[in-house]
Amino acid sequence: MVMIGIVCKTAMINSKKRNGFTLVELAVVLVIIGFVTVGMLRMFDGPRSSAKYVEDQQKLADIKASIMAYVARYRTLPCPDSNKDGKENPEIGTGQQHCEANEGYLPYQTLKTHARNAYGERFYYVTVADSTNKSGATLSSSSGSYFGRPKDNTDPFDQAPYFALDTPPTATDVGEGLIFVCDRSVPDVPPSDPNSCQKNPSYEASSMIATVVSFGANSDQTWKGGASSVPVNGVPACPGSLDSEAEKLNCNHAPAGKIADVERARLLHNAQQSKDGFDDAMIWVSAYEVKKLLGMGKRPSEPTYSSRNDFKTSQGIEDFLNSPSTGGLDRTGGQSGWEVATDSGDEIERRTITVNSDGDTEEVTVLTQTQNGERALFIEIPEGTDEYILHSVVELGEGDSGGYGVFFDTLLEADEPENAVVDRGYVTQFNRGYSGAAENESSILLRDWKEGENEESDDGPYDGAYYRYNTRPGSGDEPNDGGIPDKDNDPDWWEEIHKMTIKVTGVTPTEDDSDAESMLQRQVTVTVYDMVDYYGNWRPRFDFTQTHTLDPKDEFGSDRKLFTGFRTWSSPDSYFYEFDIERLN
Repeated sequence: MVMIGIVCKTAMINSKKRNGFTLVELAVVLVIIGFVTVGMLRMFDGPRSSAKYVEDQQKLADIKASIMAYVARYRTLPCPDSNKDGKENPEIGTGQQHCEANEGYLPYQTLKTHARNAYGERFYYVTVADSTNKSGATLSSSSGSYFGRPKDNTDPFDQAPYFALDTPPTATDVGEGLIFVCDRSVPDVPPSDPNSCQKNPSYEASSMIATVVSFGANSDQTWKGGASSVPVNGVPACPGSLDSEAEKLNCNHAPAGKIADVERARLLHNAQQSKDGFDDAMIWVSAYEVKKLLGMGKRPSEPTYSSRNDFKTSQGIEDFLNSPSTGGLDRTGGQSGWEVATDSGDEIERRTITVNSDGDTEEVTVLTQTQNGERALFIEIPEGTDEYILHSVVELGEGDSGGYGVFFDTLLEADEPENAVVDRGYVTQFNRGYSGAAENESSILLRDWKEGENEESDDGPYDGAYYRYNTRPGSGDEPNDGGIPDKDNDPDWWEEIHKMTIKVTGVTPTEDDSDAESMLQRQVTVTVYDMVDYYGNWRPRFDFTQTHTLDPKDEFGSDRKLFTGFRTWSSPDSYFYEFDIERLN
């Protein structure tokens, strides 16, 4: 009993003494908590930064999808936002169809996409150097044509895309002003270091035409530098105080110079992510992606032809020349004046055509003429084909003269293609030039023929004269404004492969028609196309429409046959790839 009392009394005394922590004990506890907190923050700082990077990557993926959607709709790439309003800034006006700047803010309003990165700052949008090139915007030989745009949306023959399958970069043309991106294997070191992106690059992306960059956690510093606000023109301040050399490179708008034979190239670095250093994120757009999206390099579906003449093989040409529905004028060469294209020897010369963006080629045999002077062939239009479209694909050889013509609504004296003589007909001529008619050079001519293979009618609907077209009606006074280029200013255009279509429509009056005895109105629409690729993709360049008349009683009310065909003149040779008749009625 005594021992129990002593123990209880001792416990009571001790409990009174231990009624709180001493200051020393509290200090020790706080120090321990501090160490634990710092450790926890350090442990979770990496994942928090990683989450921001993942968010940026997702936003950039959405942005690329928006850019490609824009390309699919407008057939050109968007220009940068150079005045901070969220919209692209193209230069549109007389002779201006290019971008105002080749770098700036992402035009998020135009693209209807994200305005800010994971850190609440704007995205940086970089394009090829020539997106600001005034003349290159509509030249398929310039990478600036990826950003070319029409002056307005009302002209069907001033439309994007202005680039084509062979627009650089390609396997045979590296182009200029393109964008290169070093990969993560290249260390984030100063440019003077022998292992730097500038000195020893390894590329994750080469020859890109556009890129979008998020400057990461230090976006505000990258854009502003020491200023109080971001620049209006979308050119980052890019201060030297940035910790990462790769980040300095990504915001440095000065061209890197020559990279992989590409002059005026732009260099970026998608370096290894680090907590206290590089955390930029980026996406890019290649020319291949854009061309593929628009179907360049894919053969489109073809109309149903009532007469299909494909001259891409020797056998196809032989079959065409030997067909009973094909013949020509002996006095101007006739069938004997047309052969498989040959060189100076006996072997067949095959025309080599680039067919895709990788620079692959396809060798084809084409129909050509072998005699000097004028040559003509006539082809019977299939019976019952009163309304039709004639499709011709032709290449003129090198030189400053020559051309070809396509007949339509033509009647022959004997209704036979062999030894044929034109009774009455019409022809559209793709004319680079010929002796004695300098005023008609570099143009499309519309004329009528009568009583002979080359005698103009004095009383025909085109007055026996040449209706000369090299600018479309209402297209403006600018040279080449929607029209045909002058051969002296652009000789290469005249040596390229072009397609010409002639659409002929007009219904034969019936006996019950009160106007049956009147002349039948026929409408002719001629369109000239530039070649996009050899798979059958074409871009319309020029068109015009005219009307002429036929006597339905004499010309359609009998069993007389209608003919089409083609003629050429002057040297050098003309090369025919296709000549097809599409029936409309």
